[in-house]
Order: sequence, then C-alpha cells, then structure tokens
Amino acid sequence: MQLTRDQKCWVLSIGLHAVVMLIFFVSFPKKVATPEIIQVPLNIQRVHEIPQPKVSSKKKVSKKALPKAIKKPKPTSLPGDRIQPAVSQKSVPIYPKSALNNDWEGTVKVRVSIASNGQVTGIKIVSSSGHDILDQAFIRSIKKNYQFNPKRQMGKNIAGTMVLSHTFSLKEAN
Repeated sequence: MQLTRDQKCWVLSIGLHAVVMLIFFVSFPKKVATPEIIQVPLNIQRVHEIPQPKVSSKKKVSKKALPKAIKKPKPTSLPGDRIQPAVSQKSVPIYPKSALNNDWEGTVKVRVSIASNGQVTGIKIVSSSGHDILDQAFIRSIKKNYQFNPKRQMGKNIAGTMVLSHTFSLKEAN
C-alpha cells in the first residue's frame, strides 16, 4: 500500500516528536525527594486524678463570693434621634415688590420653636436684615411653606428650636 504525500508527512512528524520526547526524558532524570523519617523519643507520664471532695448543696454561699453582675450602660440615644429639629420641606421666600423697587438687600436670621408634632410654635428674629419688610417676608415663608421634623430623643419626639437664615439679594431676584 502506497502512502500519499500528506500521510508521509504525518508519519514523519509523529516519529520526530517521539524521538525528541525520548531524548528529553532520558537527558533529564527525575529526582524524587524521599522523606526523611526522624524518630524522637517521647516521655510519657501517667497522672492519676485526685478525687475532689463533694460540696453539699445545702451550704449557703456568701454574697461576697459571688461575682458582681455586670451592669450594661443605658443607651443615651437611639437610631433616628435628632439633636435638633430638621427642615423637611422649604421654599424660597417671595422678594417683596417694595424692597425690589428700593434696592433693599440683607440677611435675616430667626430662631424657630418647633413643637413635638413638627408645628411651628414661635419665631423670633435673632438678627434683622435692616428692613422690616424683608424680615416679615421670611417669617411668612416659614409659617406657610416650611415643614419640620421635630427633635427626637430616645425614640420620642420633643419640642426644640433651630436657627434659620435667608439672604435677600437683588442678583438672585432677577
């Protein structure tokens, strides 16, 4: 049976690969590490248990002998507590027309008292803008458009105060 040219190439390639692998394995002998066994003498001693005397349950143990119970510190706050009330909704106050016509500007700072239900109970001006109409516009805006989350301690809503400020500026009004 005659081999075709492709078949001859395959046979030659397989033969050459076999020869190369044989040379490779013969030239590099495998080194196997044999584990070294070291024998160490162990000293073993038998220990006899000494029986413990039984304590009768009728004997009273003094309170001084008992360890004191560890008192856990009471928590000072809970998750969700707020140190002061928080603004939950607000809006920019309307710039009064007469203040715009007279080019009045200024910053109003007020202290707002908030009840435990989040309602505004009082507003006091801490520092005026210098113009009563601007101060009153900010106070009106707080009463109508602001909503608050009350102060919260140990999971309970309580009354509190917070300071709010607003700057009336002609640049922002235009």
